[in-house]
Amino acid sequence: MIVQFLHLSSYGILFGAQVFQTFINGIVAFKALGRPYFGVHQAAIFPVYFSLQSFLPVLVGLTSTTSLENGLNWKSGRVMGAVTVTGLINLVVFRPLTQGAVRAKNAQELRDKRRGGDGPSKELVARNSRFMVIHASSILINVIGLLATVHYGIGLGMRLS
Repeated sequence: MIVQFLHLSSYGILFGAQVFQTFINGIVAFKALGRPYFGVHQAAIFPVYFSLQSFLPVLVGLTSTTSLENGLNWKSGRVMGAVTVTGLINLVVFRPLTQGAVRAKNAQELRDKRRGGDGPSKELVARNSRFMVIHASSILINVIGLLATVHYGIGLGMRLS
């Protein structure tokens, strides 16, 4: 009984966190906060979010074989493994890359302001482009993890009915 509770709870928290962060928190915070405050907010949220996305699927996987009458097959374990990998990639690779790109972009903006001139410098355009590529890659990895979680949830729902 406790294993089933842990299984469903860990899946529910994982799925809820992914949907909330992907479709609500980031969008609302971006609209409500100025860019500097939004950056501080995201820098505080992402380590927690990516950690949840990395470790909750492990708990889902560990509790899956005994959680339901027939258990979940090895494909389900692979799906949760993929979710873990997407979270770890964002936590270990893209989060530090994004932070570095943001710092470089902000530093270049300060240099450009001191320099004066019309429009952004070539350096700032390049730093903005680098940030966008890194950020887009992180978003793609996040969406892959979310889709894998949805896929798992469909199978889980079918077994519960």
